[in-house]
Amino acid sequence: MKRGKSLLCVCAAIFLMTACQPSPEGDIVVNKNEGVLESAIKDSSSQEVSEAPDTYQDEFTNDAGDVTVQIDAQVSSLDNAMPVIRVMPHEITGEEVKTWAEVLFDGQEAYEPNHTLTKSEIEAEILRYKQMATDKDRLIEEYGSESQAQSMIDDYNRKIADYESMYDTAPETSQRKLSDWAFHPYDYYDAEASVNEGQADYDSLKETDLLQTVSEDRMLMLSAANRTASDYVMHHMMFYRLEEGLEEIPYKNVTIEEGGQIAEHLIEDLGLGNENWTLAYSADLSAEDEAVRQRFVYTPAYFDIPVIYGPTVDVKSEELYAANYQYTSLEINLYNGMIDSVWLFSPVDILNIENEDVAVISFEEACDRFKTLAQTSYTADQWIDPEDPTFDDVQARIETTQIRQGLFRIKEKDNSGEFLIVPVWAFESNIYLNDIEWSSDICLINAVDGSVIDASLGY
Repeated sequence: MKRGKSLLCVCAAIFLMTACQPSPEGDIVVNKNEGVLESAIKDSSSQEVSEAPDTYQDEFTNDAGDVTVQIDAQVSSLDNAMPVIRVMPHEITGEEVKTWAEVLFDGQEAYEPNHTLTKSEIEAEILRYKQMATDKDRLIEEYGSESQAQSMIDDYNRKIADYESMYDTAPETSQRKLSDWAFHPYDYYDAEASVNEGQADYDSLKETDLLQTVSEDRMLMLSAANRTASDYVMHHMMFYRLEEGLEEIPYKNVTIEEGGQIAEHLIEDLGLGNENWTLAYSADLSAEDEAVRQRFVYTPAYFDIPVIYGPTVDVKSEELYAANYQYTSLEINLYNGMIDSVWLFSPVDILNIENEDVAVISFEEACDRFKTLAQTSYTADQWIDPEDPTFDDVQARIETTQIRQGLFRIKEKDNSGEFLIVPVWAFESNIYLNDIEWSSDICLINAVDGSVIDASLGY
């Protein structure tokens, strides 16, 4: 089965951490007060702060008595000067898409994604699926059982029937068009979008310009999107192989280290090497006795300081200070050592270095801010649906395992088109409800003014 529509695939991107939601009233929400952050950024006098420990332990309960916070954390602090950087969303260009196609399409021509196959192309697909459907021994060896092999054969036969039904009305010659590397309105690629997506989704998507292209064999897809409407901004570029293309990749036992080297070489080849990217997350997603699947997620680094990997932003939020723009990341997925998909989300351009060495709060003060937040604003039921009958009389336990310094992008007050990247202290935790592991959480303390950052809203 082919993967879903490329534009809508973006909405399915999974982030592993949720944001600390509470934004309590009071001193720790300095960022929402007039001029405090701005004044702190302009202050050119850096300050000496005490050195952070390698580890930190603490335990306390919230004011309501239903949340216990246990901190037994590794501490990652930095000796670097901590900058504040002004950035703006970067609009994807046709030349950037062309560069990706030249690297990722294995030398094949790039065409617009016309889904109308010629008679000869349909014949080739029917022959290919018939050959796969008759090689039952290979399927048993690949999928591990006769039942799984038969399931694949049934799927191939359905595809054969679909192609046979298309044959009589298919054109004799190709109607395909080489990519012009220009962005077009959403309707250009899907004239029936309003029917397929539903009117509400379509009204939003129709304000998006797309550049989509496929390889000659139609197994490789590349899509870029630019949306600059006033309600939310979206810039991304993504490449992926269709499922049929994965079937052609032979098994190869690739270690996570080898996969990481492949991903880093790809970053250079795609022309992204002029930016600094730091590995935020890697994982081997392979199932036993199946293909080797690996994922590598990168975030930008400025002055050798990594940007903390953020959660999914509620881009359609009507909150006054909401960012309405996803956080910047680069995700590379490998299949048996081959590039399966590449996703570039929300790139930014640097406008200005607001302060190369801003004064930041100490580790001790950041811990005090986190403790105050947890005691005054965390409640056990904030992580569950109040109508969910699974939990009754909920007791929550938060285990904070990592505290580290880094940078994070926030929305600047009263500025709809620009953002600030500021130093932060990040408290990374696991959440347990009635001793059941429930979710992960990251709480970010703005190290410039000490305020709590609601990462799901971007401020």
